[in-house]
Amino acid sequence: MRKKWNDPKQFPWTMGWAPNYQSEGRIYAKYILKERPAGKIGILYQNDDYGKDYVKGIRDGLGAKADSMIIAEKSYETSDPTIDSHVVALKSEGADIFISITTPKFAAQSIKKVAELAWKPLFILNGVAASTGTVMKPAKLENGQNIISATYAK
Repeated sequence: MRKKWNDPKQFPWTMGWAPNYQSEGRIYAKYILKERPAGKIGILYQNDDYGKDYVKGIRDGLGAKADSMIIAEKSYETSDPTIDSHVVALKSEGADIFISITTPKFAAQSIKKVAELAWKPLFILNGVAASTGTVMKPAKLENGQNIISATYAK
């Protein structure tokens, strides 16, 4: 797999400000292994290098437990109008941990849909989409309670 986001040999003077997506995925995996080691994970991710890098980090972080813990993965295209059916499918698979690897529009949709379904998984939202103004307010702040995310800036 070609590295899109971290290629110091070809671009030695380029450095990202944010942690790379695989590293953030490993952080979530470490948290899950500590807090819910017997959990059943459903992952929603964008079907491109952005989403796939997060999934790789999660799988790498879960190690040998990845195949038994991740019970469903659903990808979406940026051209999709909604991801509601994806969220419904992940819930129906029996996931009790929901990881939303989405950009702001789809993150707000996933938060709203989880609330509409009265689904109460451990909800992990990637840092790209953890914005109060562009995600949490449109999704209604009360629907975003207890969502777990990572941040790297104060």
